[in-house]
Amino acid sequence: TAFDSQVVAHAWAEGEPLYTQGEPLRGLYMVMSGVVRLTQATDQGHELTVDLCGEGDVLGAMMPGEVQATVTAWATTTVCCLFLPAEKLTRMVGAHPQVGAAMLHLQQRTLQEAQTRKVHNATARVRSRVLETLDYLDGKFGRSLSDGGRILEAPIRREDIAGIAGTTLESTSREMSTLIKAGVVAPGRQRIELLKPLPEK
Repeated sequence: TAFDSQVVAHAWAEGEPLYTQGEPLRGLYMVMSGVVRLTQATDQGHELTVDLCGEGDVLGAMMPGEVQATVTAWATTTVCCLFLPAEKLTRMVGAHPQVGAAMLHLQQRTLQEAQTRKVHNATARVRSRVLETLDYLDGKFGRSLSDGGRILEAPIRREDIAGIAGTTLESTSREMSTLIKAGVVAPGRQRIELLKPLPEK
């Protein structure tokens, strides 16, 4: 297809950046496999996780021009992406309007999800934020187990949950410990297992 002829496949090893904050973005990255952690530098020099992306997620810039990355995209595992330069995307949209419509729909959905999380994080209690974040990550990375539980197939740290939930690591750790004691979450190194449905938020 016209789309297939325009994209180039790229791969990154664990720990490598796809692009860094402040760097000019030259096109669109479509995640085919692996997990990408998006982080933002704070005024204190820390890196705050703002999202985790997996298969099917789209990163980068849709339009040509001097667009700078507002986040750094890290390969949390081995990551494979299809890259579509912004100039080629513009030409494709001109020739195939349905591509532009699909991109706009995707962008609108992403913005709506981000806005919903932002409002929720600004108004909800820490417990509700953490549960909402676990539910969000389950939707992205969750897989059902034979015992009825769910496992999140991504290396998720408590720092990631705290960043996405918009709360502190200390508060997140307390809530996660409560969920472990209640038998909802199984402790593990980065792979989170949900033993039973998440409680009401």
